[in-house]
Amino acid sequence: MTRRIWGQAELGSVSPDGRYVSITDWQTGDLAVRDLENGEIRYLTRNPEPYDPGMADAHKISRDGKWVAYTWSTGAFPTPYELRVLSADGGEPRVICCDAFSGWMFPLDWSTDGRWVLVGRELQPERELVLISTEDGSVRSLKTFEDPSPGGFPRQASLSPDGRFLAYDYLKDGESTDYDIYVMEIATLREHVLVESPAFDGLLGWAPDGNHILFQSDRGGTPGAWLLPVADGVVSGPPWLVKPDLWRARGVGFAGDGRYFYLVETGKVNVFVAPFDAEAMKVAGSATPVTPRRLGNAIMPSWSPDGRLLLYGAETGPLPVQYQPWVSRSVVIQSLETGAVRELSLGVPGEVFPIGWTSDGRGVLAMTKNLNDPEGAYVLYRMDVQTTERRVLYRVAPGRSVAAGLHLGPDGRSLFMAMDPVAPVGSSAPGVSGNQRGSYQVVREDLETGEVAVLFQTPPGGPGQIRGFALSPDGETLAVGYCPRSGPHWLVLLPTEGGPARELLEGTFNSIAWMPNGEGLLTFGSLGQDTHSDLYSVGLPGGETEPVGISAEGLASQGNLLKMDVHPDGDRVVYTAGQPGFELWVMEDFLPGPGG
Repeated sequence: MTRRIWGQAELGSVSPDGRYVSITDWQTGDLAVRDLENGEIRYLTRNPEPYDPGMADAHKISRDGKWVAYTWSTGAFPTPYELRVLSADGGEPRVICCDAFSGWMFPLDWSTDGRWVLVGRELQPERELVLISTEDGSVRSLKTFEDPSPGGFPRQASLSPDGRFLAYDYLKDGESTDYDIYVMEIATLREHVLVESPAFDGLLGWAPDGNHILFQSDRGGTPGAWLLPVADGVVSGPPWLVKPDLWRARGVGFAGDGRYFYLVETGKVNVFVAPFDAEAMKVAGSATPVTPRRLGNAIMPSWSPDGRLLLYGAETGPLPVQYQPWVSRSVVIQSLETGAVRELSLGVPGEVFPIGWTSDGRGVLAMTKNLNDPEGAYVLYRMDVQTTERRVLYRVAPGRSVAAGLHLGPDGRSLFMAMDPVAPVGSSAPGVSGNQRGSYQVVREDLETGEVAVLFQTPPGGPGQIRGFALSPDGETLAVGYCPRSGPHWLVLLPTEGGPARELLEGTFNSIAWMPNGEGLLTFGSLGQDTHSDLYSVGLPGGETEPVGISAEGLASQGNLLKMDVHPDGDRVVYTAGQPGFELWVMEDFLPGPGG
């Protein structure tokens, strides 16, 4: 039996009695617990100011319900994250781990006696599963994963109730996007495959009776929850299906009585197409979502040069444990005329970001991380639309990332990038505070000669950043949203051959698209000092603005408008918008034996 118990759920963990769930208040950054019976929220931390002195991120309630382990993000360098333990009744937290490393850490489980917290943490370029003592903060490493990619880490890990075994899921191999489930004997660190099949097999949790493991699998054709008997860490019988059609679900955890809680994704970040009047520079009708239901969140759309196809990125497969709604795993090409959808894979796990089309329409560009590079550099690929053959077009220098955008010029050799600043020598980029960073830059690089020209640069020390970033159809001008930390924000125009920046409009501009004739822009943001966001048309050369007809209020059910593109004929505009949402469900009466 399954039932919904919370319609607007947050990501968190459940208490052993199934009554409370831990949450983060995203307005303040505080850690809190929500009563699932009456909806009351009780704060465990109280920031004097929003996100000051930090924020609670991942969190896990102990198996006796008395404690919460959580990641506290301080933003300080070189220790931006702390693992803390706090009484479920509130009080003063205890810091049990605070290492000088550049990555993130997150609690996954507690030992039954409360003496250990199972933690996943990043030690660039490696990642590992560790046990951290709640008494003295000592760390015991269980498993190191050398793959630096986002997929090179377990989606879920769980300790057996007797504390003897660790179960976790992991990729079959570096070229796969499916997972198998493994078990490790903690005393000896010996491990073996527990669940292996050609399908996706993702861990949901170790049942409180210690004799079953619940896992998610699409071995039956659609994703479902399966129950596997285990004894002494090995399979003791065949699995059976306990819940079919477990679509877009993310495990939360077991209650002590055997109930299992899970989240179902209900909101969606979608690709929308709206009719557009290019002469009046106005939206001419209602927007329509075009992403098929079977696909998850969809981002970063762009029209093919002939206007027949749409390119975008989509979240495919089961939800990752650390859910990110603005991340895609596959590149999708869709025809709005026929409805046909093709998924193009780079053949590597992890995040994939579609960039756009080649000028001849025969190829698409997509960026990911180089999984064979220990420094985790970003790599730009060109993929042939017909043959799906891919080749590396460009490697971003290690330690740098593309801040707001990347465009390939019409000549096929000029690459324009908005780059994050380089961290100072002796520091690591994720932990560098704003006043330690270098400059954000807009650069042009010749792919044939390697010659680099800096077209725009913010002052050093981190006072500004680049947001919106778009290349004109003729390849001669870049429109850039420049947002310094002090002073007015601007929409600036940059000649791609070099020269001074022209400040066109004051305001904050997060998404920019050129009209096909190059005589105007569309931009989503706010003008001047106004905090109200709207979609504006911008006439060129003077910079006259008019609301286009899609405002933040009009997007109330869709969330913020993100990357957009105008059809080559000027009669349609495509954009990403949406708001992720979850419902909390509980699965009951599926374990065999008393209480099942």
